[in-house]
Amino acid sequence: MKKFERIVYKYSDATQSRLKLQERKTSNLLKNISQLWDAKGYIKKINSSENIIALLSLLSEAPLEAESLIEQRIKKLNLYRELIEYLPKLSDEIIIEKAICLLYSADKESISLLLEQFPNLNNFAKSIICVLFGMLKFNEAEEIILEFFYATASLRKLYKVGALWGLADINYEKMADLLLYLHTLPRRDYFLELYGFIAIYGDERILSYLLQRLKNLKSSKITQDIIYTLGYLFKRIGKEILAPHSKYLKYDIVLKPTASALSLVDEQLDYYQMYHPNGEKYL
Repeated sequence: MKKFERIVYKYSDATQSRLKLQERKTSNLLKNISQLWDAKGYIKKINSSENIIALLSLLSEAPLEAESLIEQRIKKLNLYRELIEYLPKLSDEIIIEKAICLLYSADKESISLLLEQFPNLNNFAKSIICVLFGMLKFNEAEEIILEFFYATASLRKLYKVGALWGLADINYEKMADLLLYLHTLPRRDYFLELYGFIAIYGDERILSYLLQRLKNLKSSKITQDIIYTLGYLFKRIGKEILAPHSKYLKYDIVLKPTASALSLVDEQLDYYQMYHPNGEKYL
């Protein structure tokens, strides 16, 4: 069967959502709330809202600074169930993503409701929720995230990236199997996050795919990513994993990047910092 390839040079929606959730985790936007952005009186509107429909309406029109206030209002009124029940009615992807991110401060009981609601949501919402499950270390979602990964792995839209983030962040033990599976599909998507996942979670089974990729590479844009990915694999697993694949080294287009990767073994690697567990563990 002929294999089709597609290269995506930008981060997926799931990754951008994860970055936003990390910002929520590391900073308190409420500390420096300024009245300057509130010329239209959003603070008063938020604090007087009593239901989720009113708050979501404000979410669609209020400036970015208001989102943390809306999140606090939802928490104060304990509107998490209402928010989760309302998710299937949302169609705008920007609002869907913002609404799901508001659940970052929800209690575990409320997050459990997402498992029940999951089948009723579209793939975009499911992908972002997978990210949320991971960021919250909600291990109970492992099975449903895994099912979603396999259901979307071959789709053109990169919903699978949300599943990969979710599983990685709950420390799913068979990440290497998932990455290998992606390389066996009839159509391979070389999305921007792929090499970071391989660097941290791949194993020696994927090495032949990387070397073959170098051999067939027609663009230099991702050569650096592959070099660092190989460097991570050699450092994590050992240089000896290269021996069974020496046939590729007769090609200069493979030999030179591989030599560069081998030279990285003695260095501290933080090229894929975002993909490390907790975002701060280096090799």
